[in-house]
Amino acid sequence: MANRRFNDVQALNREVKLIAGRASVDSSGDATLVDGLGIASIAHPGTGRYTVTLQDQYTGLLFYSASHAQLAGSQKLFAQIENHRVTTTNKDVEINFFDDGGTADDPNDGSEFSFFLVLRNSSVE
Repeated sequence: MANRRFNDVQALNREVKLIAGRASVDSSGDATLVDGLGIASIAHPGTGRYTVTLQDQYTGLLFYSASHAQLAGSQKLFAQIENHRVTTTNKDVEINFFDDGGTADDPNDGSEFSFFLVLRNSSVE
């Protein structure tokens, strides 16, 4: 635990929630959550596709980002968040990975990726 004082984050929107996570990819392309809270599961429904399911439903998504925390080998991929359904009972975000030619591809075995979500937890402005 950090030995310092952390201050509250301020936002104009009420009830802003931050969810961040880091996942490790195995040789079959499946991802396992390494670090992060508020995440129910990470599924791998197809090549380069990862569905992050949240534990809770939110009223809106303000910002999202996904990137590589570490890539194994010389592989170069970029991440794009394709779909988000945080306001429905699905409670998920779909992250897709592509090579530099635009073809869907799984990160290599031992690679990691991270994601960051800024969510609204209230419909009150």
